[in-house]
Amino acid sequence: MTERSATETAEIRAAQRNREAFAPLYERYVDAVYGYCLRRLGSVEVAADTTSEVFMRALNSIGRFRGDSFRSWLFAIARNAVIDSYRTRKSTETLPDGLASTITGPEQIALQRETQSELREALGQLTEQQQEVVNLRLAGLTGKEIAAAMGMTHGAVKATQVRAFTRLRELMTAHDPEVHRD
Repeated sequence: MTERSATETAEIRAAQRNREAFAPLYERYVDAVYGYCLRRLGSVEVAADTTSEVFMRALNSIGRFRGDSFRSWLFAIARNAVIDSYRTRKSTETLPDGLASTITGPEQIALQRETQSELREALGQLTEQQQEVVNLRLAGLTGKEIAAAMGMTHGAVKATQVRAFTRLRELMTAHDPEVHRD
């Protein structure tokens, strides 16, 4: 067991006994969960609300946590909260405009917006499962963590990820034939 996982295990046990001890777990994962929610929901406000909901659900159910990976468990909660947010807000899936790099020239900004629009369109053409695997990967989860969060085998996650990124490459190349193929 690594030092970090031993620390996390101790934090989980403490949080199960005392809800106020949940803070270190919150601090460790809030940025990753927020980033995932933002990528899935496309709105800073909705992502912040959904992130809060994720941690409220996690805090309320920490006593029932029995899994091996807290991160996978937490992202399964996040995934369900995002789905609930879609249902209640009837949102369409988008990428946030805030993904633009710090280059501020007008031509660069216009090019980035066009590329983001093309990427949003390409992501929309993936299956829901492929979109979810891509977004969880972008949130920093490993293949095994994605498998646990989505209830899939690790092999199925790897295959879905390969198909998703292959399809994205094809779709983006169709938009811009000069895109380099690896």
